[in-house]
Amino acid sequence: MSRIPESIELHLKTDMVIDITTTGRRTGLPRRIEIWAHYMRGKMFIASRPGKRSWHSNMIANNNFMVHFKGALPTDLPAIARPVFDKSEKTEIFELIRQETSYAERKTMVLTEWVEMGCLVEVTLGQK
Repeated sequence: MSRIPESIELHLKTDMVIDITTTGRRTGLPRRIEIWAHYMRGKMFIASRPGKRSWHSNMIANNNFMVHFKGALPTDLPAIARPVFDKSEKTEIFELIRQETSYAERKTMVLTEWVEMGCLVEVTLGQK
């Protein structure tokens, strides 16, 4: 994984809300949404509560996408998604999110539900 630039790292430590633009798996059209990112131990992850998510399905079909940082650091960077499916890896990452996040919903997640049905991707910035 490439090193995340320091300015982006600082942004992710204080404001976890980003936008992402994926390519629609059926339409081929750009799809932009707001989502929470988690930056932990030098890696960036995007996760969502259990259930099907179009953004995740789009990343499985095409792992190239754009990350849009907002606020004081308006920056758009190409990225590559690595969807995480391995249950032991998902358990480790979701447990880390639960321990290190400031987002209340993630602190109280039911780990088994998130591992079984939650969406999780590791993000590599600056590549396409």
